Amino acid sequence: MKKLACLLVFALCVGLFSACGQSGAPSQSQPGSVSSTAQEGEEEKLQIMYVVPSIAHPTFLTAKEAFEKAAEDYNFEPIWAGSSSFDANEMVKQIELGIASDVDGMIVMAAAPDAMRPALQKAADAGIPVVTVIADCPDVDKLAYLGLNNQNYGEQAAALALEALDGEKPVIACMVPTYENTSGIEINETLKKEFEEAGEYEWVTTVESKSDMVTAVDLWADVFTTYPDVNVVFSIGSEGGPAAATVMKEKGLTSEDIIVIGISDIAESLDGVREGYIYATMSENIPRIGYQPAEWICNYVRNGEKPAPINDTGTFPITKENVDTYREIENDQSLWK
Repeated sequence: MKKLACLLVFALCVGLFSACGQSGAPSQSQPGSVSSTAQEGEEEKLQIMYVVPSIAHPTFLTAKEAFEKAAEDYNFEPIWAGSSSFDANEMVKQIELGIASDVDGMIVMAAAPDAMRPALQKAADAGIPVVTVIADCPDVDKLAYLGLNNQNYGEQAAALALEALDGEKPVIACMVPTYENTSGIEINETLKKEFEEAGEYEWVTTVESKSDMVTAVDLWADVFTTYPDVNVVFSIGSEGGPAAATVMKEKGLTSEDIIVIGISDIAESLDGVREGYIYATMSENIPRIGYQPAEWICNYVRNGEKPAPINDTGTFPITKENVDTYREIENDQSLWK
């Protein structure tokens, strides 16, 4: 009888041990590892979070569409997150939530790098591959960065303005999303260098829009009143070009009076180009920015493949001549190198 009881206890212990080993939460896979599900022929579904400074901004909605297309192509759950009003603290909060949820990857526009750096490094330390887009966050252990080559952008934008001015002295105003935005800082440095080399110019002001269209309109109205000699404006954020066009319409101005060079291809920018208020808006290939970082994360987590650490989306001016055909170039993935 005692022998039978011992055998029953031993069998029960073995069963409990086996059950415990199967019921615990799985740990996050290491890059390049294959889960048991994947070994059986079913690819593991990942979770990837995309964090932006303004979740309803037209530029980011274009990125969101491409991000969701990548989710279909690469079998992951897309999590769209961020701030509704360019609030760095809210973006940090969303990053922390992603870390707590143990997402498999994170794509972030580091609009306020100093405020966001600790949270992004925390994500990297937790084993979450991070890709920054549009605005980088230096000194973070990230998988990659994808955005404009800021020097190339500045050189092209300055050349456009100088060509349009045709020898007239440039009197310049610039709008940036935030003063600490790394892209804005680097682009402005390049612009100033290009104008210095070209000859005499005057840079009258740089203003901060916080990526808000209403704020941008008010700022341009004030700039055009305070500095009536301004004949060139640059916008490093997508709202700045359309906002300048709005004020120019009210004042009866066109590209003959002020050369507006914006960025991105939101509908209002394209309309401004067609109507002659915006001289050019620079492509930054937002569909690629939405799609490719997710592709990189999936290939890294599943296969251990690493992209180059810094990647240029490529930029070119969208003008009246190509405003209805430029998207063919942006969507050509063979050009995404």
